[in-house]
Amino acid sequence: MSNGVVGRAIYRGILRWGRRAEGVPLNVRTNDLVNVCPALAQAVSANQEGLSNITSFCRWSFRQHAHLEGQEQDDALDSGMQAMRLLYGDYATTLRNMQASREEHADRSRVEFAVGQVVRHKKHHYHGVVCGWDLVCKREPAWSRTVGVEPNQPFYIILPDETDCLRLFGQLRMEKYAGQSNLELVVDERRIVHRAMNSYFTAYSPSLARYIPNEVLEYEYPDNYQCDDKERCDADANILMRPEVLNSQCSAFVPSSRCERVCEEAQ
Repeated sequence: MSNGVVGRAIYRGILRWGRRAEGVPLNVRTNDLVNVCPALAQAVSANQEGLSNITSFCRWSFRQHAHLEGQEQDDALDSGMQAMRLLYGDYATTLRNMQASREEHADRSRVEFAVGQVVRHKKHHYHGVVCGWDLVCKREPAWSRTVGVEPNQPFYIILPDETDCLRLFGQLRMEKYAGQSNLELVVDERRIVHRAMNSYFTAYSPSLARYIPNEVLEYEYPDNYQCDDKERCDADANILMRPEVLNSQCSAFVPSSRCERVCEEAQ
């Protein structure tokens, strides 16, 4: 089989995969781009116009390598095969999981709280922002029995406010998992501080009293996130930037070495 035939087969295979992934905000790992095609990695890093998804990556790369001959052509074909193995292996699994998550979260008929909304726990009194939810409890039955909560209800993944955690629990909590019956919506403007905030959200809307998720979270939890008053939420990822911390000498607001170790272990 000639190199031309192999090259066209690789090209069609990657384009076919790209069409399957159309509309899905699937991020390609930088080290994979560097390993497969260093020139493409540099072009993406430089924000070259049009390089935003697998299809555009494929077309750009094949245009750049169309003139190659001999060993350079063989090396380019090897890189193309490597790209195929990655796409139809690890990335295919990620793609299926993201599409399945979006389908699972399309039905919000039983769900009271949306991604980005701020809630308060009725029993433990901490505040947090919803970064995900399940229609029923996904933990083991023994867990729900231990905490005394009905498992057949929506459960929410929450980034708990770090100042609340320090005040109420004496140390940080990276994540909480709570049943719908134990939560109540915070309707007034309430910012949450959590060091993982920027991994999930890009902005905060005062008019909606809600955080705006990044494109991956927005895809997996379809909803109307439109607003005209987006504010950056970078400072919400740093407890030391909170006004009550800046204006206070209270040691309860200062993360201790124990808290820092707990956070590092949780990450």
